[in-house]
Amino acid sequence: MHPRIAKWLGRSQSVELDIHAQQVTAQGIDVLFRSLARVGLVFSLMPITTVWVMWDHINSTLLIGWCAVAYAHILIGLLVVRAYKRRKPSSAEAPQWGRYYTYVSFATGVIWGGASWLFFVPDSTPLQVFILVVVVVLSIRSISFHAYWIESYYALLVPTFLLMILGLLLARQVAYQGLIINLIMGVLILVHVAQNARDEALASIRLRFENLDLVKQLRAEKEKAETANHDKTRFLASASHDLRQPVQALTLFTHALRQQLHETKAIALLDDMGRSIEALNQLLVSLLDISKLDADIIQPDITHFDLQNLIEVLRTEYAPQAEVKGIAFTIKAEGDLVVYSDRTLLETILRNLISNALRYTNQGSIEVQFKQHLGAVWAAVCDTGIGIASDQHENIFREFYQVTNPERDRSKGLGLGLAIVKRLVALLHHRIELESQLGQGSCFTLILAEGDRVAILHPEMQSPYLGLRDIEGLRVVVIDDEVAVREGMRAVLEGWGCETVLAGSVEEALGKLEHHEAPHAIISDYRLREGKTGAQAIEMLRRKFGITIPAIIVTGDTDPERLREAQASGNALMHKPVRPAKLRAYLRSVQRRKT
Repeated sequence: MHPRIAKWLGRSQSVELDIHAQQVTAQGIDVLFRSLARVGLVFSLMPITTVWVMWDHINSTLLIGWCAVAYAHILIGLLVVRAYKRRKPSSAEAPQWGRYYTYVSFATGVIWGGASWLFFVPDSTPLQVFILVVVVVLSIRSISFHAYWIESYYALLVPTFLLMILGLLLARQVAYQGLIINLIMGVLILVHVAQNARDEALASIRLRFENLDLVKQLRAEKEKAETANHDKTRFLASASHDLRQPVQALTLFTHALRQQLHETKAIALLDDMGRSIEALNQLLVSLLDISKLDADIIQPDITHFDLQNLIEVLRTEYAPQAEVKGIAFTIKAEGDLVVYSDRTLLETILRNLISNALRYTNQGSIEVQFKQHLGAVWAAVCDTGIGIASDQHENIFREFYQVTNPERDRSKGLGLGLAIVKRLVALLHHRIELESQLGQGSCFTLILAEGDRVAILHPEMQSPYLGLRDIEGLRVVVIDDEVAVREGMRAVLEGWGCETVLAGSVEEALGKLEHHEAPHAIISDYRLREGKTGAQAIEMLRRKFGITIPAIIVTGDTDPERLREAQASGNALMHKPVRPAKLRAYLRSVQRRKT
């Protein structure tokens, strides 16, 4: 390190220590003044008590004069306390007020030390004991609050005992000389006790400031972590949006191309391309799911539903995948079970668990079992895969954490599946347990609320499939500032027999629709040029034609704030890359409402 830098750092640290010491001193002096206000009443009784005891043995004029001085001193002390409270001095000003207090303490020592000298009655042992006890009690009692400013205690102690010892010396008796030795030893003990009390008192104040510093540091670290988390979310949102644009175009072009190809080899290559695109899409979907959970926009739709249909869906999807890997796959329920949950979110949880099991099981079996147990429905996903070491059980639920993927093989995912599972389980108020050992497989158990079959709402019958040209003639406006996405939409929509109006902005769309009838549907990207949004574009088109046109907002954005804004618009929301089948299903619903 450069010498000048080292010198500067050393100077900065010493300044910080000085500031800390100054704060401790100021706090100690504040305690000192507050203590004086509390004990003032007690000390105010001591002068009159002394006068009463000594009245028959000491000159009354001397007693009254001393008593007047004592009470004047008490009054001055209270006025100093009052001035302190009114002034509320800063840390830098506090030592000056500590010196004021030292002057008051010195006067206290002179007054009571003088009393032990002036009121010394050689022939009365009780009176000697009385005055000695008063002085000693005063000295001991003062330690508790004078310890915060030790100078003031020394200012009290020295004149008090010095004048007392001087009075005993003037008595010229051997017994009093022995008492003087004991008093000196007592003073040394009181000094030692006062120093220890000072160290403990100031240490407690310093500890309080250190705790406050620690709280500030923890708050700063918390804010730093929250900022880092926000930056991560923003980065994911930006990266996801930018990646989704070309993936959306690829998905649309691939679907359009399939409708025009007839050669077997070309179709096989197209299938390979489709699988690659689908793999990329799954990665982006995981990022989207995390962002939606961060945005807190997922509202569970909790209902009572039969598990059988969900079981059949999962069996149809995953049994063939397991067969390709040579793994036995079974999924079953013990009895006719009904659960109380969000069907879509529960399906997402189970899909992630089963996909994980498939990914990390190379031989053996995967078993998914549902059973009723202890008043709940238990769903277990067990495999004979690689297993998870016990010290990794908590880590695997963290975002982007993968125990066995140091090379970051994208075929093994991003490490978001179990993070999504944990968040969804918490959102649905379910519980998840893990039993696993390295090399011996894993078993994830979901504990779900049992449903009521009587409360099941039977869904309405879906309209029958209308055929390949079921949306022919539907007029659709597509607004997207990406040319490739617009052309991909054109290829797909016109392949379905739709009429399309493509525009890069709402102004362009309004221009092209100037002399046309209102479109049947609008598909708009959320983030358009010049800071405009798809929600604004849809609203402008609706105002132009004076009707509520069915509309979809399509977005590749995963920023939580943007997702909340898009959802709040009240339009249908789809995420890039949009699956053509999902888009077609929406347009079918538009066609049915139109007819």
